Amino acid sequence: MVLTALIYAWLLILLIELLRSPDMTNLSEWEEKAAKNNFHYDAVLYVEVVLHILLFIIHCFLGSMQTIGLPFTTVIARIATMGLLCSTFGINVAHELGHRQKKYEQALAKIALLTSLYMHFFIEHNQGHHKWVATPNDLSSAPLHLSVYGFWVRSVTGTYQNAWRIANKSIQQQGLLVMHYRNEMMQMQFIQIIWMAGIWYWMGWLITCYYIAAAVIGFLLLETVNYIEHYGLQRKNWLMINMNESCPGIVGTATML
Repeated sequence: MVLTALIYAWLLILLIELLRSPDMTNLSEWEEKAAKNNFHYDAVLYVEVVLHILLFIIHCFLGSMQTIGLPFTTVIARIATMGLLCSTFGINVAHELGHRQKKYEQALAKIALLTSLYMHFFIEHNQGHHKWVATPNDLSSAPLHLSVYGFWVRSVTGTYQNAWRIANKSIQQQGLLVMHYRNEMMQMQFIQIIWMAGIWYWMGWLITCYYIAAAVIGFLLLETVNYIEHYGLQRKNWLMINMNESCPGIVGTATML
């Protein structure tokens, strides 16, 4: 059953995408406005976050992995499937909710990112990637000739460090110490440690390792998508951003755009 899900998600869907003609149509302006005001679309996202944690992770994955005598192939298949869910139902939904302005939607985004142990994505993506995308300063934009494996190392480590820089700068601007409890990165690390400690306590070290493996697959799938979407892209005159940051009177914001 688990292998069937993997074949469907990682093979069948890909073949369908390759063989069928792409749909180039978009929603009209009226349809887009109506969709944004339709609560049913939002409700699907909210419910999905809850189901992802309670049903898929706690019940279907962590619970099922406690079964004694599981074949090695089943263990690998379940980890891979959970990793796929962490990426699609976790990070993908978190990406959408993370762009919202409402606090409870942003909180749901962070909860969804917790499942892949990638909560710093909320900070770095919104305050780093969107600002520097397609420039050398954006670690989520792959330079030409960089392999996907090299990009994994560059992006995973670099975006984590950049999230700390962004959070530290923000807390210092409030006149507080970097290690203050209001530092958002400090909060995220604490939450992730508590989450993993709970899994270790209730499920044991082996299942904790299984979960970590699934989480790694989840965020590596995200970074693979980043690699494909941004490979080789570079904005012209990107240096103007730096000039505008230090000397706002010299370079107009709209110049770069």
